[in-house]
Amino acid sequence: MTTVAAAGAVVLVAATGCATRQEPTVPLTVYATSSLIKTFTTIGKKFEADHPGFSVQFVFSGSSDLSSALAQGADADVFASGDAANMAVVSDAGAISGAPVPFASNRLVVATAPGNPRRLASLADLAAPGLRVALCTDQSACGTATEALERANGVHLTPEAASSTARHVLSEVTSGRADAGVVFMPDALAAGNKASWFPLPGDGAAVTAWIAVVKGTTHEQAAEQFVQEVTSAEGGQILADDGFSQPPKRASG
Repeated sequence: MTTVAAAGAVVLVAATGCATRQEPTVPLTVYATSSLIKTFTTIGKKFEADHPGFSVQFVFSGSSDLSSALAQGADADVFASGDAANMAVVSDAGAISGAPVPFASNRLVVATAPGNPRRLASLADLAAPGLRVALCTDQSACGTATEALERANGVHLTPEAASSTARHVLSEVTSGRADAGVVFMPDALAAGNKASWFPLPGDGAAVTAWIAVVKGTTHEQAAEQFVQEVTSAEGGQILADDGFSQPPKRASG
């Protein structure tokens, strides 16, 4: 069995959070990008209520870490990627059953200390001398999107710290180790009053998230039902409540 390599960036979550169960349950393992922690935990609880006998077990990490593990044969039933590129890694490895489905659009924002004391207002401001900036690593969904924005705006950012997940980038900001970080909106919203943030303009700041059933799952019907739960109108509302938006009609990113 292959596991996610970047163990320090992995969050394991059971949807119910219960330590004991009255009846044995069948685990449904979902690999998902870390920006979905809050949203998928909510959807997972609903799925368990609607499908007695199943318990949803989440592995949250950066999309690049997850896609690499799945391409090498990690055991999972569903994969939710933060972007098309990392879904393609798994698909190209022959590890996806059927066609991936776009289910949400995730937008890049700049997170700062509460109140934005450095008065930052644009991506270019993050290149100011002496400013400590945290960014996602190159192969991650947020890192790839950030690099595209840098190229589009003629900006080059040198990070003080880098991580494979936007959530860990945000922790650099909330801890005071960084003055600013480029993260996804749901992560910034989840920080509450621990951080301020402002949106980055342009279509390049939006990234489409994709979901698919993993090939070889022994719970294919349940996996397909979980995908349907995520892509349903109710799933879309849960996503919207947490800062996601509808994917573009011709999703590609």
